[in-house]
Amino acid sequence: TEDALQAKYPIGGRMIIPIALSDGTVSADVEVVGYNHDNLADDPGKAPLTFFCADLPQILHRMNEDSTNEGGYELSEMRGFLNGELYNALPVTLQSIIKPVSKISDGGSNNKTLVTTTDKCWLASYDEVGLTSGSNNLAGQGELYSAIFSSNKDSRKKYVTDDTASGGWWLRSSYYSLNSSSMFWRVTNSGGSYSDIAFNSFYVAFGFCI
Repeated sequence: TEDALQAKYPIGGRMIIPIALSDGTVSADVEVVGYNHDNLADDPGKAPLTFFCADLPQILHRMNEDSTNEGGYELSEMRGFLNGELYNALPVTLQSIIKPVSKISDGGSNNKTLVTTTDKCWLASYDEVGLTSGSNNLAGQGELYSAIFSSNKDSRKKYVTDDTASGGWWLRSSYYSLNSSSMFWRVTNSGGSYSDIAFNSFYVAFGFCI
């Protein structure tokens, strides 16, 4: 039952996951951020549990090789990394229970439409972490994880694992500008929002569902 699930996995409940990447093993400190929140991609209904990084693992990655957000998150190098190298570096026992879910993002500055992808590991969107939509992003990219995130920027401030410094982390939402199609949104060290060129590397705060 949901009550039993919540008793075993309370909101904010954390676990440490080793990630055996090709250049070394790092730890991810993840927390429960939602129950029955994300839509399952392969079956009707919702994924029972959603986890997201509480702290920032020592993983820095760019969104794209070039300075473009063309194709949005769906066609980004980052998405390939998350569902390929990162997912494959998780413990096999965790891989076996991760449930692919449907994630909504935009198609980039040149295709301002909502796009649904199937993801095992994913970045959060502008909407999901409590940022307010405006003219420079497309609204409707998922529902707020309200148990953890809010309009208060402190809810988005994340510290680097094993460090006392906070870090900036990528979101999957593109930044729209009349003069540029090169940027995605990210969360700043202080928990605010900022747009950055796609080829810059920032921390990877990722989520998954079981």
